[in-house]
Amino acid sequence: MNKLVVEKFKSYFEQLNLENSSVLDEIYATNLVFIDPIHKINGLVNLQAYFNKLNDNLIQGSFEFTDESIVDNKAYLSWEMNLELKKPKKKVSVWNIRVNCRG
Repeated sequence: MNKLVVEKFKSYFEQLNLENSSVLDEIYATNLVFIDPIHKINGLVNLQAYFNKLNDNLIQGSFEFTDESIVDNKAYLSWEMNLELKKPKKKVSVWNIRVNCRG
């Protein structure tokens, strides 16, 4: 796993600004499968569209990375996500989510 890719990933999500989608092609493969608790998204173009829609509804957001393990060509990251949404007007926090990155 390329440590630089992991650092770019973390930097992109620490201060969540989903408008800047130019970094996505540096941290995701074009044939990615992105799964969150509500969606399963196939492909980078679809992920960019999803992030653009989320960004339109975002007042502010951030990720705090709480754990990291990089072994061979895999990285595991745990984080706390905090979002403040326009609709419904509320704050959302999620903990202990993990991402599996393969290099």
